[in-house]
Amino acid sequence: SSEIIMRLLITRTLLLYPVTKHGLKRFQCLDAVNKVHSVFRPSSYLPTLGVNVRNYAAPAEKKVFQRNKPHCNVGTIGHVDHGKT
Repeated sequence: SSEIIMRLLITRTLLLYPVTKHGLKRFQCLDAVNKVHSVFRPSSYLPTLGVNVRNYAAPAEKKVFQRNKPHCNVGTIGHVDHGKT
């Protein structure tokens, strides 16, 4: 009985070992890649630079008012209703 259990354990270990070994190598490789990327990532060693860019409109030329129409003063007598109630 113990011999059968031992054989099953050995067989299981031999069958699973390549999978486990491959998974472990893959994990170690990914870990190494992440470490390399973190070394070459500029944000890991450069301070954060705040970039503020403001785009102002170009100053327009001053226009001098010119009256093209004749002046007409319309006066109001009484109360002016501005639509407010």
